Amino acid sequence: MREDTVKIRINWLFAMMAACFVVIGARLYFVQVIQHEYYTVRAQANRTRHVRDRAQRGRITDCNGYQLATTKPSFSLYITPEDFPRERRIRVFQRLSEILDIPEDAVRERYHSIRSASYTPRKIAGNLTRRQVVRVETNRFDLPGITIQAENIRAYPHGNSLCHVLGYVGEISSQQLDMEKYEGYRVADIIGKSGIEFSYESTLNGQDGDRWVEVDATGRLGRTLRYPAPVLAIPGSDLVLSIDLDLQTACEKYLAPWNGAIIVMDPRNGDVLALVSRPGYDPNGFASGMSSTEWQDLNTNPHHPLLNRAIQFQAPPGSVFKVVSAISGLRSGTLTSETPYFCNGAFKFSDHVYRCWNQYGHGMVDLPRAIEGSCNVYFYQAGVKTGIDLIAGTARDFGLGDITGIELPNEKSGFIPDRDWKMKTYGEEWWPGETISVSIGQGGVTTTPMQLACMMAMTANRGIIYRPRLVRSIVGHTSRESREIQLEIAHQLEISDQFWDPVIEGLRLVVAGEHGTARGLRMREMSVAGKTGTAQVISSKALKQLGYDSENEPPQKYWDHNWFAGFGPVEDPGVVVVIVIENGGSTGAREKITIARKIFLKWYELNHAGIEGPVQYPEGGR
Repeated sequence: MREDTVKIRINWLFAMMAACFVVIGARLYFVQVIQHEYYTVRAQANRTRHVRDRAQRGRITDCNGYQLATTKPSFSLYITPEDFPRERRIRVFQRLSEILDIPEDAVRERYHSIRSASYTPRKIAGNLTRRQVVRVETNRFDLPGITIQAENIRAYPHGNSLCHVLGYVGEISSQQLDMEKYEGYRVADIIGKSGIEFSYESTLNGQDGDRWVEVDATGRLGRTLRYPAPVLAIPGSDLVLSIDLDLQTACEKYLAPWNGAIIVMDPRNGDVLALVSRPGYDPNGFASGMSSTEWQDLNTNPHHPLLNRAIQFQAPPGSVFKVVSAISGLRSGTLTSETPYFCNGAFKFSDHVYRCWNQYGHGMVDLPRAIEGSCNVYFYQAGVKTGIDLIAGTARDFGLGDITGIELPNEKSGFIPDRDWKMKTYGEEWWPGETISVSIGQGGVTTTPMQLACMMAMTANRGIIYRPRLVRSIVGHTSRESREIQLEIAHQLEISDQFWDPVIEGLRLVVAGEHGTARGLRMREMSVAGKTGTAQVISSKALKQLGYDSENEPPQKYWDHNWFAGFGPVEDPGVVVVIVIENGGSTGAREKITIARKIFLKWYELNHAGIEGPVQYPEGGR
C-alpha cells in the first residue's frame, strides 16, 4: 500500500475519533450542565418517596366533655407498585396471606382493586397487630415494595353506645370518588359513612400534609427531606354534641332487652339529650376493617341493627295522635274544652261499628277527660265533625308528614293521608269513615319517634318547635375557637292558650288523674304530662285467619308496638321523653311506663337545680 494512502486513512481515523469525542463531550455538557436540574430530580426520585400524612380526624364529645369518638395509633401495610417486581408477586402475596391471616385471593384482589400511580402506595391492610408488624419487619428482604406506616384510626370508647348518633367510618368507594362532595379525596381515604360522621365529614376530616422522605433498597422509609419543605397536616375540627352521656347510658340500660327507640329532648331549644336505637352495633368494627362475612352478618340480621329507629322507624302513633285531633277540633270550633260526648264502648257510623278500647265505655266525658282515659269513641265523633282536611292540616303544622331536619342522614318523613292523596293514588273520594281511623292515629298515619318528640315539644312550648339539634358547637383544632350552632324554629303554630290549656290539662291527667292511662308515672319529684299509644301491627281479624286466638298466642312479630310521649315539669317544661317499644304487646304496654318514669327521674337527678326557678327561654317565646 502506498504511503500517502496510509496517511490519509490515519487522518480520517483521527478525525472520526475527534468527532466522537466532540459528540460525547457535547452530550456530557448537555446532561451535566444544561439538563443538570432535570436529572438531579430524576436521580433524587430513585431514592425518595412522596408521603402523604393523613390529618387526624376531629374528636366528638358530649355536652360535658366526655370523649365519644377519638383516634388511636395503629399500623397499616402498603405496597408501592414501583418497588414491587412482577416476577416476585406470587410469592409475596402468599407470604402476606400467611402473615395477615387472610386469604391470598383477598390480598391479590385488594392490590388490583386500587387504581393509582406506580409510585403511590396502595393500602392492603390496616390496624395490624404487633405480631403482624414484627413478622413483616423480620421478613423485610423477602417482601419488596412492602412498607409499614403508622396511622391514626377512628376509635369509639363506648362501643355500641350512641352508634346510631355517631355513625361509623370506612374507605371511600369508587362511586363516591366521582361525587362533587368528595372532590380532592383519594383512593383508600377514610370518610364518614353514617350518622354525625357522615353529616359533618368536611368538618371532621381536616387537611392532609405532604413530605418527601428517603427510602433504602427495600423501600423502607427514612428521614424526611428539608426540600421541598413538608406541608404539615391540619387536624379536623372537634364537635361538641348536645348528648348527655350519663343520660344516654341510662336510657340504653332502661330500654334493654326490648327493640325500639328512646328520645330525650329539651323543648326550650331542641337539644337532643339522649337518642337510643336498639339493637345497635359496634362502630369500632368498621373503623378497624370489617370482613365481607362480618358485614353480611350485620346487614342480614333480622333485627336490623343498622336501622336508626329514632328517625327511621315508621308506625301508626295510635292514641298519641289524639293531641293533633284535639287541637284540630279546637281550632275549627267543632270542639271546646267542655264539649261532651257519651261513650258506651262503641260508635256506630253508617253500617260499621267502631269500638273503644274500653268495652264498657267511659260514660259522658269532656275533652280533658277524654284525653285522660284515651276514649276512642270521643275522638271518633269529634273527628267526623272536624273533618280530614283540618286534621291533616294541623298534623302538618305539628311537623308530621315531613322530616324534622335533625343532623342525621336518611331520616324518614312518616305519612299523613288526606283526600288529595287518595284521589291521586287511587282515583277515589275520601270517605268520612276513613277520618274515624285517622282521628285516633290509625288509618294510614305513620310517624317516627323524632317527629312525636317534636310534636310533644310544640305542645310543651304552646306553639313552637325548634329544629332538633345534636351538634351544639364546632371547635377549631388549631385556634380552639368555638362556633355555636344557632337555634332554628322549625314550625310555629300561633293559636290562643285557650286551645292549649285543655289539651295540656288532659295530658297532665293521663299521669295524675284517677283514670289516667299512665298513672304509674306519678312521682313526687316533678309533675309530668304525657300520652300513651298502641300501634296495631296486624288486625284481630287477620290474626284469627292465621289461626291465632286467646288460647293460641301469635309470635312476637305480630305483637303491637307501644308508644309513650310526654314532658315535664308541666308548669315549666324542660324535658320531652318519647319511647317506642317495638312489638312489645301487653308486656311492653306496662314496661313503657316504667321506663318513662326512670328517665324522668334520671333527668331530674341530673338537672334538679335547674327546675327550681323559672327557665329562661330563647328569644322567640315559649
